[in-house]
Amino acid sequence: MSDVFAAAFDASPLPQALMTPDGRYLQVSRSLLLWHNDAPLVDTLSSLWNEKLQGPSMVKMVRDAMARKGSWSGELQYQTHKGPIPVQVHLQVVVKDKDNYWLASLQDLSLRKQADLRLQKMAYVDPLTQLASAGLLADRCSQAIARAKRAQQLLMLILIQPLDQAGLRATLGTDAADSAIQSLALALVKQIRHEDTLAHLGQGRFALLVPDLKDKNQAVSAFGLITEKLRAAAGQVQAGPSNGMELQQGGALWPEDANTVQRLQQQAEQALLSASNHPQLFTPALQKQLEKRRTEASAIEQALDCDEFVLHYQPLLNTESGETDSLEALIRWQHPDRGLLLPGAFLEQAEATGNMQALGNWVLREAARQFLHWQQQHPHLQCIHVNLSAQQFRAHYLLALIRDVLADTGLPAEQLCLEITEKALQWPQAADRIDELHLMGVRLALDDYGAGPSAIQQVAAMPLYQIKLDRQFIQPIPHARTEKQLSGLAALVQGMDKQLVVCGVENARQLELAQQLGSQLVQGFLLAEPQSAEAISALFDPT
Repeated sequence: MSDVFAAAFDASPLPQALMTPDGRYLQVSRSLLLWHNDAPLVDTLSSLWNEKLQGPSMVKMVRDAMARKGSWSGELQYQTHKGPIPVQVHLQVVVKDKDNYWLASLQDLSLRKQADLRLQKMAYVDPLTQLASAGLLADRCSQAIARAKRAQQLLMLILIQPLDQAGLRATLGTDAADSAIQSLALALVKQIRHEDTLAHLGQGRFALLVPDLKDKNQAVSAFGLITEKLRAAAGQVQAGPSNGMELQQGGALWPEDANTVQRLQQQAEQALLSASNHPQLFTPALQKQLEKRRTEASAIEQALDCDEFVLHYQPLLNTESGETDSLEALIRWQHPDRGLLLPGAFLEQAEATGNMQALGNWVLREAARQFLHWQQQHPHLQCIHVNLSAQQFRAHYLLALIRDVLADTGLPAEQLCLEITEKALQWPQAADRIDELHLMGVRLALDDYGAGPSAIQQVAAMPLYQIKLDRQFIQPIPHARTEKQLSGLAALVQGMDKQLVVCGVENARQLELAQQLGSQLVQGFLLAEPQSAEAISALFDPT
């Protein structure tokens, strides 16, 4: 029978060894020999008792347990021919020929440990960017707060995301958006200190923990320096066809603005929501502003659902024929309590609350639909003009939106004229965006020219179809000096080989001068005010 047990012991898939109480091998199983590349083990000291490998206190604890109870189970290190591995050990006293021996059963924990590490990495490392995850950020925040309490210091949390975060994935597609986020992560992480923590929270949103700030003055200064470095770094990141990404950044301070990790994140979120134009640190006044903004956002969303927005149209007249050449679509809000509201009363709120995409989508589709209806009856009409804000012009979703509107409505690209202002041209990627729109076939007009700082060379080099002079150059007329200025500006535009439009024509002298200057089109209250679609239809067909 002993031969049977010996054979079973040797063939056990679980590495086993019979040892003397001082830790020397008497007999080992075949599976244990494989851990040592078949090197002889009998009469050698097991690494289970190696104090350098286990630590003196651990070896003493195991020996004491065996002396008291006759058994012990736990995790130790075991030296194999490839190096030490973690093992689960079960030791049991056995009696053989009236002598006590120890039977050791071992289980390799390497794979389990690796799996644990993978799970831990999944919990603490963002898989897309390899930055810290939200869970690790929360831990780091708690640790940083504990240190800041002891040192009587401050810390700062900054939330960062692409300015058009919502449209990034929809516009670029999943793979390209992920690639852009990875590139952004690499660019941002190069700008931070070793002691800072940059985390990716998902969907292109990042968080930066900045500890060890002595006081509020240092924190405010650091916020300005950090956000500027991050902005510049993001500007070098390729995001689809656009060269560079714009960031939205908002931050909050502990304990100035919050006394818990959760509250700190909430205040940073509030600051981020207010940071569409420039980085924003949380202030108590932001809370009221955001509450007001939420109310405004809800009202605009409700107005869209209830069809309260309407378009009015203002004709652009051909100075030679006197006919309507094209029309400009101008949004109005038929508010149930406040009456008819002009864009100045709600467009800024729409941009600040994230409603501009939905509003712009509606304007484009409605303007295209109405123009096609008129154009079928009046083929001489050239195009419909739609204004783009600087925010819309920069948006990642713009190109896809234009393509969808043209495809869905059937409006030919050359019959859509998008009007932008000089403010939009201040965007570093403005020339690229204009080229992209031009390649789509749509027309582009520069509105209010002369009111902004754009360089003549910059404007001349762009494929603009039309330049509309700012009304400030026509309003003072009749006035000799102003007429001279207008003449010079008109000559400049004509020298660029762009179509000239004089806007703001309100009296006969202004119209006469526009015609003398060679303006192909004119627009203004003398000729026609912005009117409803029904009123414009009546102008076309007075009978």
